[in-house]
Amino acid sequence: MPGPDTTLPNQGLEVARLLYEQSGSVRPKQAYLRSVQTTAYYAVFHFLVQTCADTLVGKSHRNRDAWNEICRSVTHSSAKKACEALAKQKSMEAIKGFTEEFPQLQDARVDSHYDTLERLTKFDAAGSLRQAQRAIATLRGASPEHKIDLAVRILASGAAVNEARNKADKRRADAKKKASRTSRMRSAKRTKVGQPQRTRKRN
Repeated sequence: MPGPDTTLPNQGLEVARLLYEQSGSVRPKQAYLRSVQTTAYYAVFHFLVQTCADTLVGKSHRNRDAWNEICRSVTHSSAKKACEALAKQKSMEAIKGFTEEFPQLQDARVDSHYDTLERLTKFDAAGSLRQAQRAIATLRGASPEHKIDLAVRILASGAAVNEARNKADKRRADAKKKASRTSRMRSAKRTKVGQPQRTRKRN
């Protein structure tokens, strides 16, 4: 079984750069500029996902299901929340370049998709591309301790919390079903006890 393609972040940056260059100079094409912001963001997101999996499972275990499960557990919303929270902590100053850039890149990506009234400039697209490059460089150079803190915070605010919530909901639902079944059984027993005994007629 082939391992994951860990070159996606670098490919993403390269594609974003090509889109920027091909967007035109006089009247740059909006679709190209929007795609630059989207592609730049996803390059950073893929790098973040891989970093979380490498940190918690290990680079030597990239073929294992556990590595892939970590990747699938990182969501856009949980990553953004974690970065916004960690950006305020003095102990995480070393990766502030990442925790501040990532939410900004995500917001730009969302706007490029849904804000049809906004007209992007090449300056906007170039800014997103530079942000993505800085964010990846910052996270790549982060200490193992900072990477662990980031990965754990992302998973704790995302998949782990949802899983715990789902399990709690299931326990409550199971308890409710059990209580309802017990109540019906008791009601049926009371009804049976209260009924007069029928006697068979002898011929």
